[in-house]
Amino acid sequence: MRLAEIRHILLSEHDCFKVTAQGIPNSPNGNLSNHQKAVKAARLIQKTGILQDETAKVLEHDEIVNSVSDKIVVHVNTLNSFQSALTDLHLKTLIIIKFLNEYVGEQPVDTVSVKLPSHKDIDSVARNMTTLKLALDQALLHEPINGHVELISFERGSNWIELSVGGMVAYSFIGGMLKLIYASKEKEIDLDLKREMVRSVRIQNDSKESLLMAQETILNALDRELEEHYANSVGALLSEHNISDDDKEYPARLGHSLRLLSELISEGVEVHPTLISQESTMNAFPDPQKLVHTLGSLPDKLIEFMTKSGGDTEAPHARGNAE
Repeated sequence: MRLAEIRHILLSEHDCFKVTAQGIPNSPNGNLSNHQKAVKAARLIQKTGILQDETAKVLEHDEIVNSVSDKIVVHVNTLNSFQSALTDLHLKTLIIIKFLNEYVGEQPVDTVSVKLPSHKDIDSVARNMTTLKLALDQALLHEPINGHVELISFERGSNWIELSVGGMVAYSFIGGMLKLIYASKEKEIDLDLKREMVRSVRIQNDSKESLLMAQETILNALDRELEEHYANSVGALLSEHNISDDDKEYPARLGHSLRLLSELISEGVEVHPTLISQESTMNAFPDPQKLVHTLGSLPDKLIEFMTKSGGDTEAPHARGNAE
């Protein structure tokens, strides 16, 4: 997990360790409430990979961690142990937050986080970054976007870079570009499956010529469907961001940018919104993991189809003629 993301989690959770504990008179037990937020915070921090011993000491109190109520009665020894573990985790969380604030630095609100593929050679890294810069420049250097791509940081020890894109208009437009690319890739997957179904039809000799023509017609129609989907999506993107069609060359430049970004994404590049943006601006970006799942589903769909059909499906008309 990258440092900026760890800091984001720590900042959002470090105030959740305050619980309400009170001893019960003449009893070895005490009341504990508001502890579920603390347990949730400990689990989230544990997932970052840091403070493993400290979070483990909090989460080892099974009676508290597994309680379904936010107000329970536990033995005083358990209560004290749980509070002590929380205090230790809270203090060390604050220390790490201070370190990360100094180490990572401030992140502008128009920042996008880009995860590059884990290449071993410098040439591949340079090629990815050059292609990314070209794709963004071609799309953002245009009215009314007026974006400007600037490298904020290259996170040490990881393959993440932070880019400032020159304002919230450009930031939102990149989110729209990514949504278009993701939707187009999903459309391609759907049409690829349809193409495989058409191509897999077995044709009898006595109707081969007519069905070959029908197959070709269907395949051409599928190609046009993808082109129309892409053209309509680009038009919708421009309209959504109030970009006029006065510059006749811009759609071509934007199309080139979209193709370059699409190729980078296919190679493993991920583009994320800034961690400090408001929910409304974060929603301008699609979830990269959704695309990873979608792309991974293509081979499975094709394998499932070919398995069911035996890789060879007979055309209904051809079967009727043979009979």
